[in-house]
Formats: sequence, structure tokens, C-alpha cells
Amino acid sequence: MERRSHFRPGPGAFATATALAVLALSAGSSEAAGVRGDFRTNVALVETRGFERHTLPIEQVPGEGVYRQLEDGTVVTCIPGSDVCYWYTQGDVESSMPVSQDLRLNGWANVQGLSGKLHVRGRFGSDEFWPRTEEEIELVTGYAELDRGRLRIRGGRTSSHNGLGFYEFDGGSALLRTSGMTTIEFYGGRSLARGTSQPLDGFLLEDADILAPNDPGWIVGGQAQLILPRRSRVAVAYQREIRQDRAALYEERGALDVHMITTQVTIDTQIDYDFATERLQDARVRVDSPRMNGYRASGALRYRRPYFSLWTIWEAFAPVGYREAWSSLSWSDSRGRAGFQATASYRIYDDTNVIDPTDSVENDGWQVAALANWNPNPWRIDGGYKIDWGFAAAESQFDLGITRDFGSLELGAQGFASEQVREFRNGEDWILGGGVRGRFDSAPWSVEGSAGVYRLSYENRADYADWSQKRAYLALGYSFGSDPGMVHRSQSMSGTEKEVSR
Repeated sequence: MERRSHFRPGPGAFATATALAVLALSAGSSEAAGVRGDFRTNVALVETRGFERHTLPIEQVPGEGVYRQLEDGTVVTCIPGSDVCYWYTQGDVESSMPVSQDLRLNGWANVQGLSGKLHVRGRFGSDEFWPRTEEEIELVTGYAELDRGRLRIRGGRTSSHNGLGFYEFDGGSALLRTSGMTTIEFYGGRSLARGTSQPLDGFLLEDADILAPNDPGWIVGGQAQLILPRRSRVAVAYQREIRQDRAALYEERGALDVHMITTQVTIDTQIDYDFATERLQDARVRVDSPRMNGYRASGALRYRRPYFSLWTIWEAFAPVGYREAWSSLSWSDSRGRAGFQATASYRIYDDTNVIDPTDSVENDGWQVAALANWNPNPWRIDGGYKIDWGFAAAESQFDLGITRDFGSLELGAQGFASEQVREFRNGEDWILGGGVRGRFDSAPWSVEGSAGVYRLSYENRADYADWSQKRAYLALGYSFGSDPGMVHRSQSMSGTEKEVSR
């Protein structure tokens, strides 16, 4: 299998190199500089069961139409114009062992406000079955930052966080604090596909979609925020993404966020608008009551239409929007030893534009959930139940966890049960499982792991055989360096104070 690394040069390459230089300089002897970070390696064992495709010449399959039945009851698909009919059966159980390594570094140099951040992920030792294992090394984040009071400049592989969501890019940003009440930020650079840390013309999208972009995208945007009394705030964001050759528009969106805190209630309002399609993408308002005698009530109204960038064909086949009413009631005691939360929501979906002569397509769904916890120190018990009911499909699940804290050691067990009825299919899926977990912290080392077995059962589905899936996870972490604030504190402490602090 071809091995790939992902340190492709881009607009942020110089700043990323600067971040590395800052980290290198920080390793010097100056007490005003330093490096703080951690290294973590993760190993997992996951069993999976795929599908096998079977075919028969179409002339050997009795009947007519797209869906036909063999003598043993197997339903097959026969596409008009094709020479064969096909169907799928369960394959063999296979074990996969994904392995990854994460190195995170934060460094500050002997220059006021100059710092750097680096996050590199490796996948050395992982098997070929798991996605992205051919990408042996990946730059997740790497940027240099200069923060001088009113102005903060950042460059490299970084990200933006605003009302439009989380976006990664190779480029830079500038944040201006015009006063104690207002901030203005501008950012831009080569955009990265969401959740991949790769440019839009990277191999991940090419491998997954024959219509993937063949040209990287450029992203520009900004946000202005006004801080109001009582920690209230108003923020306006705008973002535009185009092809690098300016031949097409990938997206153009805007967002308005208002967070108001009064003596009685907290009100959050958010509006996302898609300028490219001239459609309202998301609009919601949420109201939270003050906590009284441990109780708090919340409610929300929302309209949402799932969003897809214009470069993907899924924008043309996007699921329809929906209107939702949501409510919640929670309680916790003053000592934090017990609590619960109950939520309920109801959705009405937009017209699917599907012609149905029977007029039987429903357009609503609902969800109810309850969570509870009890913490008789050193024990912690958490449990929950949820049911999600929609048109021709439903899912319910229950989970329970028990944890015992021994100080630096934490041990626990969990159980899980789920039932799912698939859309327009006969039969049900059941999952029943449980396992153990643990964590040990003894600075600078940490170890955590889990192991469990999940039984997958099927009712009224003769073509599926029951089986048990085994999962295991182990992670080893090592932290080093000290917090920059502690470095400055150490410089100002007397000799006696330093001895006590040790």
C-alpha cells in the first residue's frame, strides 16, 4: 500500500516553520521561554463484519422486475439492461488494529507575546484496513502567534471558530481589540476539507468522490463582536470560499449570534444565512431560566436545513429542512452529588417533493431522553435512556456506567442496549453489550484503556446471522514542560516559597 505523508506546502508553510522555530528557541536556557506538551500513543482492536457481493446471470433468475426472489427466498436486484442480478450477504469477521501517535507542543519565546503551537499525528504501525492508515504523518495544527495587547496576529495551519462553525485553513488571521467592548477579526488562506486537515484537492477526497474538487479552495472571512453588560454579546460573521483559479464559488455564508443575560432568563439567538443559494440555513432561539432550588428549565425553537458546500453533489440531494420545538428540565443538588435531566423534542419536516399516490408519507418525528447521575463519593453512577421515532424507522437505547475513584486510579464498568428498526425494512436490530474501563494518572505519565463485547442480534431478518463484536482500547500518555504562567510565578517567588511549592 502506498504510504503518504501530509506536509504539503501552502500559504501557511512559512508560519508553520516559524512555529517550529519558536518551539526550538523555547528549548533554550532562558527562563522566560519554555515548551509545554504531551505525547500520546493509541492502540485499538476492533472487529468488523463486511459484506460479500453475489451475482447470477439474469436469465437464471425467475420472475420480472427490479426485485426478484430466488428459490431459497433470497431477494435479489436486477437492474434493467444489466446481464446479472446481484445481492449481498454477510462476510467473515475481521480484526483491525488502528494505531496512532499524537504530539502536541506549545512554546513561547523570549519575546513578549510570541508563541507557537504544533500538533502532529502519526499512524505508524496501523494495519491497512483502517481508514487513513496510509497517511503515516499528518500536520493537524501548526502556527506562530504574536499577541500584543490590542493586536493578535496568527499564521500557519490554524482555524476559525464562529457562528458558522469550525473551519481549518492554511493562512493567517488578525484580531483587533478596538476597546474593552469590541473585537474585530479577519482571516484567510487555503481552505482545508472539514475534519480532514487536507486541502480540497487532497487524496482523501479524491479517493472518496469521483467528483472531488481538482483545484484547492481559498477562504476569507471575518467576525465582529460587541461585548455588552452582564456578559451579553452580539457577533456578526461572514465567510466566502472560492476555487483557487476563481472559476467557481464553493460557499458564501453569514451568521448573527446574540447572547443576552438578564436577571431572570438567558436568551440565545442564532441565524445562519446561505448567500450562495439565498436560503435560510439555520435559525434558532433558546431560553434558559435561572436555577432555583436546583432546578432549571430550558426551551428552544429552531429551523434547520442541512448544509453542504457547493462543490459536492450532495448539495443537490440534501435532506429537507425541519422545524423543531425542544424542551428540557434539569436538577442537581448543591453539592453536585446527584442530578437528572429530561428532554423532549418534536420535529416537522419540509415537503420532500416525493409523489406518493397513497398520501401516506409522514412528515414528523419526536425524541425523548432522560439522564441521571448519582455520585456517592468515591463512586459515580450514570445512566440514560433515549428513544428517537421517525417515519418508518425508530431507535431506542439505554446505557449505564459505574465508576470508582481511587485517587490516581479510576476503574469502571458500563452496559449498553440498543434496538433499531430500519427504514422500510422488515426486522429489527439489537445490540447488547458491556465492558470495563480504567485510567491511571501519575504525572507525567497516564494510562487509560477499555475492553468490551457487543452482541448484534437480528429478528425477522433471515439473511443476517447474529455475532459478537469485540473492542479494546489502550492509550499511553506522557506530559512534559510547565505552564508559562507558572514560569513567571516561579521567577517572582522567594527561595522559601519555591521549596514549599515543590
